[in-house]
Amino acid sequence: MSKPVRTIPAEFLKVPVLVIEDEFLIGMMVETLLSDIGFTNITLAAHAEDALRAADTHEFGLVVSDIILENSRMNGIDIVVSMMQRKPAPTVFITAHAGVAELQRISAVTPRAAVLRKPVVESELHNAIAALVVDWVQS
Repeated sequence: MSKPVRTIPAEFLKVPVLVIEDEFLIGMMVETLLSDIGFTNITLAAHAEDALRAADTHEFGLVVSDIILENSRMNGIDIVVSMMQRKPAPTVFITAHAGVAELQRISAVTPRAAVLRKPVVESELHNAIAALVVDWVQS
């Protein structure tokens, strides 16, 4: 397991984070990874409806979303696109099963998003977030 090589600014660790993951154990694992990185304000949503409801009441500074959500009327990409129309935020997609079409769609509609394969490890998540923050601040 490699060590994080990029730094996440301490002030960014205070932003509210939304994790969209339909598998409970994976959602808890991602929450733990984010906590280990230093994030303190993390909201979990298991369905599209929960995520959109949370986005209606909170402004998130980071979104970590699964792409394929079982038992939801929208997938993770749809949710993020909807949220970005309200307030853009750095986004990390995590996936085990996304195909070429989904990855192409991410490139087209959220070109600055990161995509990580499951199982996600802390150093990869840390580095992806750090790169997103630098890119987000520079734009």
